[in-house]
Amino acid sequence: MNGWFGPAVGAAFLAMLVHVVTVLIIPIVTPDRLWSRLEALGVGLSGFTRIPDERSSANGIAGLDPATIVMACRYDLTNGGIRIAGRLDLDYWAIWLHNETGFSYYAINARANGDRALEIRVMTEDQLTRFRADLPDDA
Repeated sequence: MNGWFGPAVGAAFLAMLVHVVTVLIIPIVTPDRLWSRLEALGVGLSGFTRIPDERSSANGIAGLDPATIVMACRYDLTNGGIRIAGRLDLDYWAIWLHNETGFSYYAINARANGDRALEIRVMTEDQLTRFRADLPDDA
């Protein structure tokens, strides 16, 4: 038992280390970032654009459910925050917010929102501080 236990633990540790390093380095070495992929699909910096699936378009995204409508909007917060608002009278909807590298930092869907109208404000920390300072006292 002593003859194989040490090398087995060493091999398991090495495998774990390789997997962790691989997962952490993939975003750095990936040449095709989310923003550039969306730009290639014609998604601009204002308004939503429907993302085609691979069956309906030659440059569509593989693996999208053809029964689901997928929309995307790139945004730039350098000149101020953005507001997404409205009432979505659908049985199911979901919104995910990602940064330009593809990291998802916020998500909400119809079940979490309930019957309320949707209102999301996306802004930097400095913009949020100014936004809160400008709110009336009774807000």
